[in-house]
Amino acid sequence: MDFDELESAFDSNSPASSAQETAADASKSATPAVSMSTKSTISPFGPSSGSLPFEPPARKPSIEPRNLSPDMQPDRLEETPWWTKITLTQVVIVLSFTTIIGLMIATFFVVLNMGAIRLNE
Repeated sequence: MDFDELESAFDSNSPASSAQETAADASKSATPAVSMSTKSTISPFGPSSGSLPFEPPARKPSIEPRNLSPDMQPDRLEETPWWTKITLTQVVIVLSFTTIIGLMIATFFVVLNMGAIRLNE
């Protein structure tokens, strides 16, 4: 190329068209190293679980009792009072806690009366 050809290339009104021609020539001569296809490929990060990360999750079966119908009757309310359901274990636990708390308070008053604790000095 000599100077006149370069000058005419820069003086043309469409510089984008010459750039497009150059890009088109380059793409024709280049052979792609990797073909882009829609086939499934092996991940370089290891084996995949088979599902895509943005795929909606599979629906899990719902956990509902079987044999439900809209015509079912509600469960019968228990008519027994609450105090009949107290067990012996619950009574022993309540008595042990109240005994321990009572002994702590009694010990405090014994120590207070002996003079080891002085309040309002």
